[in-house]
Amino acid sequence: METIYLKIKIPISSKTTNEIREEGLFFENIADSLDLDKKFIQEIDEINYKKEVKKIEKKFNMKKNCK
Repeated sequence: METIYLKIKIPISSKTTNEIREEGLFFENIADSLDLDKKFIQEIDEINYKKEVKKIEKKFNMKKNCK
């Protein structure tokens, strides 16, 4: 299965989104709306960002080298 990276930009003023995040339901709602198991939705945060950035770089460097 290929990984698709998404960037979600949400205004700080989005009260509804902040409430959903505080309840821990933000990624669950995304998974539900895409009909995916929640385990397939992963947040990139201050703990795992370096590992994820390396994966992204590897993915796009491989595509660039194939051209």
